[in-house]
This record gives sequence, structure tokens and C-alpha cells, in this order.
Amino acid sequence: MKNLFALLIVIIFSGNKTATPPKTLSLQAAIDRKLIQVDVSGNTNSPHYSQPLQLKVKNVSTTPFTLQIPNGQRFLTVDEDVQDMILVKSELLALALGIEKSILLNAMCTQKESGGPGENEPYRIGPMAESHLLQVSNKIQELEAYNTIGQYYVWSISNNVGLESIAGFDDTEAQELQQFVAKITGKKIPEKDPIDYLTNYDSPSLAKRTLGGSFEYGLVKTSVITIGLFNEQNIIVRELLNKPSTPRGDHKMNFEFDMAAYTEPVYIVRLIVDGRIKISTKIET
Repeated sequence: MKNLFALLIVIIFSGNKTATPPKTLSLQAAIDRKLIQVDVSGNTNSPHYSQPLQLKVKNVSTTPFTLQIPNGQRFLTVDEDVQDMILVKSELLALALGIEKSILLNAMCTQKESGGPGENEPYRIGPMAESHLLQVSNKIQELEAYNTIGQYYVWSISNNVGLESIAGFDDTEAQELQQFVAKITGKKIPEKDPIDYLTNYDSPSLAKRTLGGSFEYGLVKTSVITIGLFNEQNIIVRELLNKPSTPRGDHKMNFEFDMAAYTEPVYIVRLIVDGRIKISTKIET
């Protein structure tokens, strides 16, 4: 009788065992183990320095798990004329059995001279970034610098552009990123030229021959508003307006740029709201 009682206790105890929580796997590990189906493509509703990639993933394994997409993960294009990307914000996705999820990825271009991705532009999973490029992508997430300054910061490593190019409307953020690159690379920060239009964003009087226009747009909530000047390859060449806390309501936003500094025959000016492209207009100089 005592043995039967003991057996019942064991059965009841084992039946109430706490379920093991789902494990966490990196994107590459889940692919290597054939646990997911994944598709990565370009997102033309966002500029190449905000959320330019869309990832779709489906759990085809026998158990739920959490997918980790690490900061510094690289994404490579099939078309060599299109920008490769680096993830600058890590993501965690809880994947239930048989469920497909879609997410926009905060990533930035690592090839300054290549064109921006088109709609549904196919990407493949590349290797992790290393050394200085990985340090830079982690710093962007730390500062939440998902903007043009962050993009110039990436190019200072991936394309070896000068530190003076890390510039924008937020001088404090630009200077911090310049100092970080100088620290990890040994590059010298050049003295800022107060009359250089290309690196001074709050001095419109430095422009020699201006061309401009305006956008009208209604906001349903307080939003980050920017206007960007892009070349025909869909690459940002200058931010023309940056209003990080624009209140709800109707707004008219003016922009202009110096044709003496930006001399390509065609540009596209885009109104961007909270990282999403809302209006685009072509300008011929």
C-alpha cells in the first residue's frame, strides 16, 4: 500500500512539471539547422538608412523558439549594382509552430556608390560584420542614430569616407560619432570649416545658387519629419530639413539646396515621416 501511495505521488509530481521555455537561436543557426524558411527583400517605403529591408520568416521546426537577429548581421544583394546592408538594431522574434512573421529591419547601406534597393529586391543572408564595422553598428543602436548621420558614420568605415562627412542637423550626435570613429581607427578629426556648405546644415546663407520648393502634409500625431535629397541611384546626398517633434495637424515644409554644391542633373526630394517615405518629387537642375 505504501509503495502504491509513493507511485501516485511520483506520477502527480511529474505531471505538473514546468514546461521548458522555448530556446533562443540566432538567424544563422536556425538556417543551418533548417528550422526556418526565410525571405529578405528591399522595402522601398523607407530610405536606405531607416528600415530598408523586410524579413519574412516561418518556423518549420517541431517546437516554438525565439529567433535572434543580431546587430551586425550583413545582408547581401544578388544584384551587384545594389547596396549591401548591415543590421544596426538587433531583433528578437517569438516563432510559434507553422506561423510566418514579417518585420521591417533597421539597417544601413555599406556601399556608398551602389544604388538603393528596389521593391522586392532579393537579399541573402551574409556573414556577421567584424572589427570596426561591428563596433559602429553597435554604437548606432546605443545612440538610436537611425538617420542620415548614422548612415554617414557607417560609410566612414565601409567606404573610408572622411570624418567631416559625419554631419547633419544634430551637431552633438555628429561630433560624438566622429570621436568614436577617430578612437577606434586612429583617424584625425578635421577642423570644421564654418563656411563649407556641405558640412554646415543650419547655415542656409552659405548656399550660392538655391533651388527649392515645399511639401504640405497633415499629421495625425506628433512625428519625426525629415526631407531628404537623393540622387537618381536612390542614395541620400543631403538632409534638407529635420524636425524631430512635429505636432499633429497640417504643415507646410519648405526646402532648398545649393545647386553649386549638388550638380547632378536630376535629384529626388522626399518627405519622410517617422522613417516612411510619404511624398517624392523629381527635380531637374
